[in-house]
Amino acid sequence: MTFDVAFAYLSFEKTNNFKWALRKVKVLFMKNNVLSHVIASDRNLAFMNTLETMFLSSTNLLCMFHINKNVNTKGIRVKSDNIYGCLETIVAVSG
Repeated sequence: MTFDVAFAYLSFEKTNNFKWALRKVKVLFMKNNVLSHVIASDRNLAFMNTLETMFLSSTNLLCMFHINKNVNTKGIRVKSDNIYGCLETIVAVSG
């Protein structure tokens, strides 16, 4: 089951901004004595690096929407049902 727990609108996608946002999310989790096992994001390296330091036991997965968007941006013609099927297979095998 997938669901959103937080959104943050940041003025810049910089490490310090990601640290601030992730600290706020972590506080929400800690109030309930729970930490997320999986976090989905786009492939922003500053976010991914910050996430590694703040959510040590969590796995960062790339968001299917952003993967599909990046594939389309590169001009690669793939039917959306084919790309999702391939990516679901990759995720299933790697997990």
